[in-house]
Amino acid sequence: MYSSREAKILSICLLRDDYITYQEISDQLNISTRTIMRELSQLKNSLQKMNLKILSKKGKGILISGTEEAKQNLIMDIQGSKIDYMDKEERQELLCLELLHANEIQKLYYYSNKFQVSEATISHDLDDLEKFFAKYDIKMIRRPGYGVGLEADESEIRRAISTIINNTVQHHIMNVDFDRYNIQDVINQISVTKNSNMNKLLDYDVLKIILEVFKTHHEELNLDNMAKSSYMGLLIHLMIAINRIKQGEALQDNRAIFNLINDRKAYQNAQIMVDYLAKAFDITIEDTECAFVAIHLQSAKSAIIKDDENQVEQYHDLIMAMLNVFNEYQINLYSDYELYQSLAAHLEPAMVRLEYNLPIYNPMLEQIKESYQEIFEITQKACKVFEETYNYTLNEDEIGYLVLHFAAAIERNKLNQVERPINVGIVCSSGIGISALLVARLKRIVDKNVNLVPLSISEINNNNCELLISTFAIKEAIIVSPILNQNDVANVIEAIKNKRQQKPITTNKQYPSINLIEILDNIKHLIDNLTITSIPNNANKENVILTLCQQVSNDPILVTQIKERESKGSNIYNSFGFALLHTTTDLINQCIIKILKPDQKTFVNKELDNIRVVLLMLLPSKATQIQKRLMSHVSAMLIEDDNFLDNLAKSDQENLADIFNDVLQKFIINVIKEEE
Repeated sequence: MYSSREAKILSICLLRDDYITYQEISDQLNISTRTIMRELSQLKNSLQKMNLKILSKKGKGILISGTEEAKQNLIMDIQGSKIDYMDKEERQELLCLELLHANEIQKLYYYSNKFQVSEATISHDLDDLEKFFAKYDIKMIRRPGYGVGLEADESEIRRAISTIINNTVQHHIMNVDFDRYNIQDVINQISVTKNSNMNKLLDYDVLKIILEVFKTHHEELNLDNMAKSSYMGLLIHLMIAINRIKQGEALQDNRAIFNLINDRKAYQNAQIMVDYLAKAFDITIEDTECAFVAIHLQSAKSAIIKDDENQVEQYHDLIMAMLNVFNEYQINLYSDYELYQSLAAHLEPAMVRLEYNLPIYNPMLEQIKESYQEIFEITQKACKVFEETYNYTLNEDEIGYLVLHFAAAIERNKLNQVERPINVGIVCSSGIGISALLVARLKRIVDKNVNLVPLSISEINNNNCELLISTFAIKEAIIVSPILNQNDVANVIEAIKNKRQQKPITTNKQYPSINLIEILDNIKHLIDNLTITSIPNNANKENVILTLCQQVSNDPILVTQIKERESKGSNIYNSFGFALLHTTTDLINQCIIKILKPDQKTFVNKELDNIRVVLLMLLPSKATQIQKRLMSHVSAMLIEDDNFLDNLAKSDQENLADIFNDVLQKFIINVIKEEE
């Protein structure tokens, strides 16, 4: 292990591809050059064992020499082997966004330090990114010894930012439902990207204000029928636009854009929306910005697929001609009336776009082409009927959206086949916390015959589950991230599919017959001992833990147990707005929950940023199955029940019991249903 100072010195040296002087290191760390020399001298032997050398050149400084693999091993040694390093794709995506957001030229060292890779690696990344930027007429400026930056029209900068963000967000929301007027729910969906680090580059403060405007004026703005992909696309467009305007990067006046607007109602709604947003942010939004919003509204798809026989009849011949093409490939979709409805609903605005040559952007196109290659090719052939019937040619963006309708229909046909039930265990160190949150997320992507079971570590080798999912390394388990990214979703679905093809495990029922008296006793004890406490919003994590633990016991061992559990993996969910401190302990024999809130809306401490509510959840060391399930249910409700967290944030001691009564009644109902 390295000391903090040794680690810092080595990190600075490793992130440079050339020599660095002792004075440069001294300036960064505010320690003497003599101390740096002494520390490095003591490190020579340990570095040699890792096939690394410290080279010294008069007038130039020092250099850590060795293979890239050896250097990476040293970085992992310094920072801890549990750290997950970004792959090349993730790093380049973030580097791209950093460059797009940067207002000034930055040296390579800035990005090298930020991403914990060498300057040579950053230079190679920039080579790749130049090709991406060229698609948007964005010129990359690279000057040796000076730095790197971008030159481009503001509209192209925004388009590139939107492409990257939409490519992650839009692909995710295909698989989930969300309440567009529940601000936290929408934020949560935007937060769930394949790269959680991207969230740092999304302006959630701006998003929240936009969502508040949408929520307050949704009837006037007529957003209810907008498809979730269009809704999210509009939201992201506005976030980028407002953020750039606040930075002084407004769009240039462009009269030509108004020629693309043919829907007077859409432009009127855009004007109303822009007026509300301008007031909310205290900024001026020019007409050109309003025109871009109008185009979004004009080309937006509807979320409501109405059982409109006239609409279906209008496009019946066109749809039948497309289905005939699929039938040639032994894919029979004639009996799927939902497909007729969805295609008809899509075709109506599509015809408008084609007639007026309106642009359409499909942020998921590349993923669609990769995930549904065969369906995409068939759909391309099916779309030839447009050319024959209407003399329109559909571009790939438009075809990509049609592919999703056909893919959904094909999946529906598969789901019509009855899948056998399967128990899937979700592992957490204490049986509550992350596992319960994962259960809430997984419920959105698996079929109804998948039974998701939260498990503690002690239950790994004694359960009725055919498949295990975990956020940490366990033998024969599917390892996922706590936020459940798109790759995780694909891996889980594939694993369930493969497991179902195997012979099922014959076991007894997971839970013994319920003891209703035991359940009610536990719930009564839990509610009777509920407390809610307030603390200054500048409090740190240490203050929070101490304050909550004191509500239960003065024994310092409880604080130690909480800290030990946190060291294994933090349960502070900044993007969700809550923190979950939990452990098992011998200090209690019944479940205990304590609530802590900041004296203002959220905590301002960096580690607790955006946290509105902190829950302390304690399980007795010899907890019964009912107790474990009870606590797991409560933690899951923080995600599954849209109102639970909001109610906790607004609650006081008087109504706290009522809030939990509602949640725990659901638990009783669920347990009883399982026994039927």
